Amino acid sequence: MPRPRKTPVLEEYRLRSIREAAVRVIAREGVAGATMQRIADEAGVAKGTLYLYFKDRDALVASLGDIAIDELLARIEAIFATKKPFAAQLRELVETDLRFFDENTQLFRLYHDMVERNRGPRAHRECHPSFLRYMTVMTSVLARAMRRREIRRRDPERLALFIAEGIVTIVVRRLSEEKSPPIRKDAELIAGTILHGIHLERSRN
Repeated sequence: MPRPRKTPVLEEYRLRSIREAAVRVIAREGVAGATMQRIADEAGVAKGTLYLYFKDRDALVASLGDIAIDELLARIEAIFATKKPFAAQLRELVETDLRFFDENTQLFRLYHDMVERNRGPRAHRECHPSFLRYMTVMTSVLARAMRRREIRRRDPERLALFIAEGIVTIVVRRLSEEKSPPIRKDAELIAGTILHGIHLERSRN
């Protein structure tokens, strides 16, 4: 009896099921417990089936991380599409970033470890399509805020990189901590420092 044909819809369904199972296992079991066997068991497929779609666990984690980052980027673009002042947009951006990574801590711990082992996080970010798209959007938003005289005139591309790296640094620290400060506290640290600096003006008598 001939085997049923694999249709694109069936393939997409199976791939989505594997990814969803992987997210559940990673969230439940953490870095050490998220093996290909456990992911296969969760998805209800043979372990070998996973290798039809992903070379190894790193490839699966990379796929999950890329999808999640694209989702985050869509949220960020929605924030910048509003007519709010730049300061309000920046605070919302930072809080959205921190909350997103907090909600997906186990996945991004795995993702970060994988990137660090393979290429190094900075090298990975700077050539990743989502990061390049983020930089394009952020540079455009900063340039617009400068034209509106909401912020000082600076090189918008370099300023975008400065802001992005600052946010990433705090995100990575939070991923490695057992207990992080409240999201709003770290968000205000980042946004407040970017908007107001750290120099304390003293009145002269």
